[in-house]
Amino acid sequence: MRCSLRIWLLLLLCIGQIACATSARCFPWPAHAEGDGGDAWEAYAPTGKTPGPLRELWLRFHESELCQDLDAVFVFHPRGLEVWCRVEDEKSFQKFSAMAEPLKKAYQIELYATRPSGKKQQDQAEPPPSLWGNSELLRYIGDPESRVSSVATFTPADSGDGATPPPHHLVVRQRLLIFAEQVSEWNKKMRRYGMDLPALAREGFGTDTPPDFKKRAASVCLAHARGVDRYSARLVENLTQALPRGTRREDAAENPKKIVKSNVPMEIAFQLRNASASVARRVSRFLHPQEHTVELSDLREPSLLESLRSLHAMVSGLQDAALRQQ
Repeated sequence: MRCSLRIWLLLLLCIGQIACATSARCFPWPAHAEGDGGDAWEAYAPTGKTPGPLRELWLRFHESELCQDLDAVFVFHPRGLEVWCRVEDEKSFQKFSAMAEPLKKAYQIELYATRPSGKKQQDQAEPPPSLWGNSELLRYIGDPESRVSSVATFTPADSGDGATPPPHHLVVRQRLLIFAEQVSEWNKKMRRYGMDLPALAREGFGTDTPPDFKKRAASVCLAHARGVDRYSARLVENLTQALPRGTRREDAAENPKKIVKSNVPMEIAFQLRNASASVARRVSRFLHPQEHTVELSDLREPSLLESLRSLHAMVSGLQDAALRQQ
């Protein structure tokens, strides 16, 4: 009897340890994945002590822009590396797996993948509830006179009561859904382009990087910065139609020197990374606020549009600093 009890206790202990390990593998990178500030990125970037082939794998991951389809974190250790990623495109994951496979003979390389749940994708089939109450956006995508009030009063919850939506409601619903999907996708791309800028800048403009690798890393760093600029500009164009007219000021990027206070590429890249992550969180809150309204802090100085425009000044500052260092 005592022997059986011991066996059961050992089995329970093993199950508990496996569960803990699985949980840690599924959620290993809260700061980096969410784009928070601080020095967390240094733990997920190669250094001068990282073997050349592993540095090459990391750079090729960004060079081929797989970072847009795989929200990944590289964890380097003396024996090799671990890569934790959320897979949003299976072909990209297979491509990256093929890139890493030849290195497994010499290094310990482990890829841990998670994939979006079907429930989340189903929830995205409806526009965020906050957009139904956005009169500015409804005027822009619908009839500015007679239809906005009826569209705004017929909410998605009404359809659950068997109510039949007006014909123009279905049109506006589709337009709201397209708007939300565009803003969400561009926001994600902007954030991901900015996430690894400090690490790319250190590899591209640092002193302990081989010349050929350094040139490539600098090129990838500037390409990612231009990606931040490109998608932030698209977000400005879209969100301008959804924010109150009083918040549509265009003077944020008139004085780049007040925004970029450094001539060092590494420091500007770090500033751009933190700023793009902060703006991305604000855009997400605009689409999915807790109270289904836009927070007052996001409508005050600096406005969301001003913050987005300021990213352009940072990108320009990084490009100028890179030219001076060449």
